Amino acid sequence: MADAERLCPDCHGPMQPHGVRDLRLDICSMCGGVWFDAGEFGRLSRRGSRAVDSVMAEEPPDITPAPAAPHQQLCPVDGNPLDRYHFAGSSPVMLAGCSKCAGIFLSHEDLLRLDDRDRDLEHRSGRAMNVDEAAAVAFLDAQAAADVYDSQMAIYNWDQLMKPVPFT
Repeated sequence: MADAERLCPDCHGPMQPHGVRDLRLDICSMCGGVWFDAGEFGRLSRRGSRAVDSVMAEEPPDITPAPAAPHQQLCPVDGNPLDRYHFAGSSPVMLAGCSKCAGIFLSHEDLLRLDDRDRDLEHRSGRAMNVDEAAAVAFLDAQAAADVYDSQMAIYNWDQLMKPVPFT
């Protein structure tokens, strides 16, 4: 299904491929949500807000934000339900990840929150972070997000393995 048209997990609109730096991201032409295939989100988050700015520059103009997704979001690659969790464990940025293909979806609003968060980190104490500091913070954030995701998948997989034992 990798070559089939991908539909946005939020609004079910068509997602269009965009080359952003060395990444191929799928961006919804209706609501501006972004799909990151496995590993792409980590590579982007390690680069900080300048990389997020590149993604936002690719978004179509006059997008209509989708309402908060009360429905089950489905992976645009394989159709599996997406699991929602907070970026870096406790930030207001919500990610939706696929346990099968390891892709990650960010709504337009969460992409804006991620950009604001990165800008705040870059301008703390009145000075911008140098490249090494920005890389270290991005690496730690990406590692924290991966750890949360892995722990959630471990819980999920464990629950799937548990079966009731009949007593006779």
